[in-house]
Amino acid sequence: MCDIGDSELIIGEKLAKIELNLTTIIKSLRAKQKEDERTVNTALTRAERAEKSLQETRLQLRKAQEIEKKNTERLKSMYKIEASNEALRRDKEAALATITGLQNALQEAEERVEEAVGQVQTEALEQERVANAELREKLGTLSTEYSLAEERYTSELMDLKVRLEREQLTAKTTQSELQTEISVSPF
Repeated sequence: MCDIGDSELIIGEKLAKIELNLTTIIKSLRAKQKEDERTVNTALTRAERAEKSLQETRLQLRKAQEIEKKNTERLKSMYKIEASNEALRRDKEAALATITGLQNALQEAEERVEEAVGQVQTEALEQERVANAELREKLGTLSTEYSLAEERYTSELMDLKVRLEREQLTAKTTQSELQTEISVSPF
């Protein structure tokens, strides 16, 4: 009978050890579960922050793209202004060349008139004088046109310079604002 009591005692001790091991395992599993929950919560918080940061970055990217588009449009406008300036410069050069040619022609006509005074009859001299007067009138007309064109060119050039300075100031301000937004934005 002692053997049965001893064996029951041994079985009881084994069961107590198993129960103690199981209790320890349950405690460690519960601790592990709490740790896992904290890890999941931390990961969720980080994911939410990352999503918010991603949305802010997308917004900044959109703003940067809009600014880049505006700057590209301004640059195209500046190229058009430069092309217009070039066309006006060519017109001015052509007008100067025409005036120079007419002045030379007038000088030659005057020289011919002086030669004709001594060589040709009064009628031929009168024809030369008429041609000379026409050249003078044409020169006067062209000089007036040249003066008007030069005034227009100068006025347009000043307007274009003012517009260009405004565009550059706007571009610098926009760029500064974008840099400020980007530097303030947390990543």
